[in-house]
Amino acid sequence: MTSRSKPPLAPPVVDQNAGSAVTEVRRERLENRALLSRVRDVVGRVVPADASVLAISRGDAGLLEIAGRRISHFPQNEHGVYAGFHPSDSTAAITHLEALRARGAEFLLIPATAYWWMKHYKDFRRHLESRYRAVSRDEDTCIVFSLADRAGLGEDVQSADQEGAQGYRALVGQVREVVEALLPADATSIVVSGGDEALLNLGTRKGWHFPQDDRGAYAGFYPADSLAAIDHLEVLRTKGGDYFVIPRTAFWWLTYYREFADHLAVRCRLVTRQAHVCAIYALKERPAR
Repeated sequence: MTSRSKPPLAPPVVDQNAGSAVTEVRRERLENRALLSRVRDVVGRVVPADASVLAISRGDAGLLEIAGRRISHFPQNEHGVYAGFHPSDSTAAITHLEALRARGAEFLLIPATAYWWMKHYKDFRRHLESRYRAVSRDEDTCIVFSLADRAGLGEDVQSADQEGAQGYRALVGQVREVVEALLPADATSIVVSGGDEALLNLGTRKGWHFPQDDRGAYAGFYPADSLAAIDHLEVLRTKGGDYFVIPRTAFWWLTYYREFADHLAVRCRLVTRQAHVCAIYALKERPAR
C-alpha cells in the first residue's frame, strides 16, 4: 500500500479590511492624544490658573484633565456631567452658554475636533465672535474664547447687541400675545424671566418672576438642581400661581433640568408649546391620561 501524502495546508486568510480598520483606529487614537497634548499646552499658556473653562468635549474626560484649571463639559446637565447630546440649534447653544457664564464660566474651549460647531451653529459662532475675544486661535489645535473679555470689539458688538435686542423684544411681545389669547384674564403666571420685568407685563394677568426671592423680585440666580427648581415652583403654586410660562429663550431649562421637566410633564397640563415663542403649563391641572 502506498502512503498518501497529505495535501499542503492552505495559507491563512487575511482580512485586509480588518487590518486596515485596526490601523485606522490606532492612528486616530494617536492623533487624538497628540491633539489633547497640544490643547493642554495652549490652555496652560492662555488661561489663568484656577480659571473656570467650558470645553466642547463630546464627553471626553481627557479634556477635563488640565492642571490648575477647572474644566467642565459643554453642553452639560444640571450635575455638571456631559449632557449626552448636542444643542438642538444655535439658540439652545447660546442660552446654555450664557447660563453657564452667569454661573461663573470664564472661558470656552473648542478643540479642533469640534470646529464643525462653528459651521453648523452659525448664529452661535456669530454670538461668540461678536461678543467675546478669542485669546487663542489655532486651526490645528483649538480656539479659546474669554467669556469675560469684550474689550476691543467696538461697533461689531453694538450692532450684534442691537440686532439681538430687536429679536428679543419681538419675542416678549409674542409671549404676551399667546398668554392673552389662551389664559384667563385673572390668571397668575410664573415666568422664567431672567429678571426681565417686560416678560411680566401680561395685560390684566399677573406675572411673577421665576425664580424669585421672598419679596417676589427676581432671585438673580438659577436653581442649583432640579429638586430646588421643583420645590420653588411648588411653593409658588401654593401661593397662587396658576400657570408656568417658559419663553423660547429659556427652553434649555427643559433639557438642563431634566427631572424638573419630568415633573412638569407628570404633574401639570401642557397648555401650549410653540417652538418659536413659549411653552405654558397649567399648574393646577394634571395631564389627561
